Amino acid sequence: MSGSNFDRNDPIRPGTYAPIRSEFEEDDVDDLFPKLKVRSSAYDLLETRQLYHQQQRHRRRKSSSSASASASSASEDITTEQQRQTQTRDFLKYEEVPFVTNMSRSETQKGEEVERHQHDSKYEIFEVLRGKGEFRIWAKNAKERDRPREIVQLREGIVVTVAPREPHSIKASDDSDGPLVMTYIGIIAPEQK
Repeated sequence: MSGSNFDRNDPIRPGTYAPIRSEFEEDDVDDLFPKLKVRSSAYDLLETRQLYHQQQRHRRRKSSSSASASASSASEDITTEQQRQTQTRDFLKYEEVPFVTNMSRSETQKGEEVERHQHDSKYEIFEVLRGKGEFRIWAKNAKERDRPREIVQLREGIVVTVAPREPHSIKASDDSDGPLVMTYIGIIAPEQK
């Protein structure tokens, strides 16, 4: 069926492709579920991005600094360097699959850390593909000075799950054989009545 949509997938963004659509699709649509927007992703073609929560922290540091301009510049340089240490590529982004906020792969360089943060309305599931590190989880509403409630030693094959509003951080070990590489999925938390 040359020339029809049966023989190709349309790119949504670099490395990500939509399901093949046909002229008969409207007859096959199941009205009970939202349509699927992504069929496949190719990791090597995906764009690289920085972690959002690190960028937000960067803006807070920069705007809340009351020190001299050179101190602000130093803070900006440190945070920008930290951002370069964890690269992320998104297989799926928000609303491409219902209730999934993202499916991504991150690479955190040896000795670097994804700083403590939390998400107000999503669960996250992390799977370690290679490397070593520590995953720290604090109690909800824990103070900055509080110790983590749990520390999970990360190695290949370990899966860690965090709940909404559960503070967590990730540190790649200094003695790892390479970067800490993880795939992680964000899932929208259902509202409780």
